[in-house]
Amino acid sequence: MIASRLLSFFPPPELLTFPRIGLDVSDQAIRFVELQLAGRHYTLKRSGSVVLAKGVVQDGTIVNQSEFARAVRELGKGVEIAFANISVPEKKAYLFQVRMEERPLAELRRLVEFRLEENVPLSASEAIFDFELTPVSARSNLVDASVTVLPKEFTEDYASALR
Repeated sequence: MIASRLLSFFPPPELLTFPRIGLDVSDQAIRFVELQLAGRHYTLKRSGSVVLAKGVVQDGTIVNQSEFARAVRELGKGVEIAFANISVPEKKAYLFQVRMEERPLAELRRLVEFRLEENVPLSASEAIFDFELTPVSARSNLVDASVTVLPKEFTEDYASALR
């Protein structure tokens, strides 16, 4: 909170910040929004969408990579998008929570990875995962890790098509 207050008074130059762009992929369309900081609040800078042909994406899975890539290129005309947050269908994700003793982040990551197979039907080699930590209490050295897991093949298909 000190850092966020400091940044509100001394924001980094726009040249050094990543654009705040979000992509939403559904079976019907790809949409994007870009936000810009206006004082202490974000406002919509621009947005757009492109309709996908039927069957290009089915149940969140990219079925036709070339047609999907063409739609992304069409969406990106005149918009340079180097970094974006991408929303993918929830039904492709697995979520679980693990309580652990607080440790260095690299060690916590290994512990979460170790717990993957008992919580999701994927091995660690078949999965991409991330987690957020929340202290259990101020007097405890325990943390809850809220873990999100996606199939690696699924994420690689998206990364390849978006590249």
